[in-house]
Amino acid sequence: YMLGGHSASRLYLRIRGKDGLSYGPSASFTAAPRERLGTFTASAIANPPNISKVEAAFREEMERVLKEGFAADEVERARNGWLQSRQLQRSRDETLLGTLQSQARYGRTMQFIADVDRKVGELTATQVTEALRRHFDLAQVSVFKAGDFKPVPGL
Repeated sequence: YMLGGHSASRLYLRIRGKDGLSYGPSASFTAAPRERLGTFTASAIANPPNISKVEAAFREEMERVLKEGFAADEVERARNGWLQSRQLQRSRDETLLGTLQSQARYGRTMQFIADVDRKVGELTATQVTEALRRHFDLAQVSVFKAGDFKPVPGL
């Protein structure tokens, strides 16, 4: 969420806001219950001549956050936004139904959701930064590019 899950996230501010290279850079992390591994995905739609600049900006921003870490106010804003979005999602019947089905499948109750929210609410910038450093290795990132990269005459 802090890296690319909203319009004030690190990658969004860098790739769109500062560099103007993409309309919608994003990043997300997913992990299924009872699985040992998760997936980090980052994406950006860009003009083909800017692809290498987008990749460079992504790498530079990830190197910066790994080196410098997250600031306390950045974590607080992101945490509050993420928790509010989860609360809003649970107010929608279809999302609540999916949550209840998932909880039943994994033998959990809504107390599990409350516990996750409470634990996230207690996270510090140091803890978030340490977790990123422990679980994210920029050298292990695979980059995939898709599109029509042929030059267009006259452009």
